[in-house]
Amino acid sequence: MVKSNPPLLIFLLLIVFSSLVQVGFVYQGFSGSKLAGNVIYVPDNYATIQEAINHANPGDAIIVRTGNYYESITVDVSSITLMSESDATTINGRGASWVIKVEANNVTIQGFTIINGIFGIYLEDSSSNRIMNNNITNNSGGGVVFYYSNNNSIANNNFVNNSRGMRLIVSDSNDVINNNFVNNSQGIYLKSSSTNKLASNNLAGNDYGMYLYDSSYNSIMNNNITNNSDGIYLDFSKDNDINNNNITNNSDGIYFYLSSSNDVINNNFVNNSQGIYLKSSGVWEFLGSPNVFFLNNFINNSLHVYSDYYINYWSSQQPIQYIYKETSYTSLVGNYWDDYKGIDTDGNGIGDSPYTINGKNVDKHPLMEPTENYIFNKGLDVEPPKIEEPIITPEKPSENKKVKVKVTVSDDYSGVENVTLWYRVNNGTWQSIAMVYNATTNQWEAEIPAQVAGTTVEYYIEAYDAAGKKATTKVYSYVVKKASAGSSSLSRLFEPMLIVLTIVVIVVLVLKKRKK
Repeated sequence: MVKSNPPLLIFLLLIVFSSLVQVGFVYQGFSGSKLAGNVIYVPDNYATIQEAINHANPGDAIIVRTGNYYESITVDVSSITLMSESDATTINGRGASWVIKVEANNVTIQGFTIINGIFGIYLEDSSSNRIMNNNITNNSGGGVVFYYSNNNSIANNNFVNNSRGMRLIVSDSNDVINNNFVNNSQGIYLKSSSTNKLASNNLAGNDYGMYLYDSSYNSIMNNNITNNSDGIYLDFSKDNDINNNNITNNSDGIYFYLSSSNDVINNNFVNNSQGIYLKSSGVWEFLGSPNVFFLNNFINNSLHVYSDYYINYWSSQQPIQYIYKETSYTSLVGNYWDDYKGIDTDGNGIGDSPYTINGKNVDKHPLMEPTENYIFNKGLDVEPPKIEEPIITPEKPSENKKVKVKVTVSDDYSGVENVTLWYRVNNGTWQSIAMVYNATTNQWEAEIPAQVAGTTVEYYIEAYDAAGKKATTKVYSYVVKKASAGSSSLSRLFEPMLIVLTIVVIVVLVLKKRKK
């Protein structure tokens, strides 16, 4: 019979126990209760979203599982991402002052349904944030409110049945792009706010599609504005660019009140009660500055323009080169009016006689046909490039592999000058990559560098045409997956088990040797 050796057995048992503890830790990581790379799950790691934010550090991502969360949240940690697991994740404020308040910078809020607050999302003195892919509805004071907040991006959200969909108060240089504003009192409201870009939005069924008060140098472009009481209302606002919008089926397409020096170019005014309504706007007795209107289509409005006797300009102020019926011309150009009765004896596409709005407002160079029948050179290129949806390969990026981004960009006037891919990692600094044109596929291409698993990558495309007009996509994102996650995780699980097995074999061999 073999004599026992207590010290040796105790030593061996400690080795086995420590190995089993290692197995337990590896298994816990394998089961996914908390992923590596500063990703926090609600309710897995913390029961509430607010608790997760309270424990977050800059660079962390908080992923909220599908479900209903009854909270009023304050985000006071910069450079974090707050995103839902699915589009069935709802944050209900239950009448609180705000559903989400942001008091930090560089915060991403993505993929939630946000309801029943006085304000859905409220930003105060906050910058460089992104609000994307959310459904924001039934908030009594406003869906999203910016107060003294600059350089933020609002993209691809749905604003429905809020008092005001989007409110910008003393907030500059924000991008409001590719959102839907439906059945709000005011779709987008600006007060004392400048240099904002309001582009590619759909605004329908609101009392006011857009309302600008004391706001200047904003760009309003490529929007569909339909079935509102007033499509755009300018109140004491100046020096705004209103280009390339479809403004249809509103009571007033654009209402001007005490507003001057705005450029309204290349828009479609169709089926409105009044295409343009001007009150105390423009030049009066040599005071003030005119609003300028040209290359607009006025079609089937009950009244194309209502104007008092303030003076505004109804054609370009410099000659424009253009092609009409395959012949090149240079001329001042006005607007297309579907009830214009004049003739065009020289065939240059410009009517010989003026179109009269009233005794002080006359379009001296009316177009004979809608603007799509003319080709204008880059000197009049008021349209930015058109960027289609980018495609990434692989579709689900994995660790340590580059991601190729391809995109189709076109420009009908001056041509595409350059295209840039912007990306950033885990809420870090934006990096730029010049995209290269592939003549075989007619696409622009670039590669995002390889990243480790768990990394959140955000990217967007920026394009310029030869006339200097810029177009920007919404911000896209993906999370880098582990390569062959199952096999690598299992290997990590079984490595310590192999150690335990090796130890057991050694123990058995030792005991057999001692027995001999």
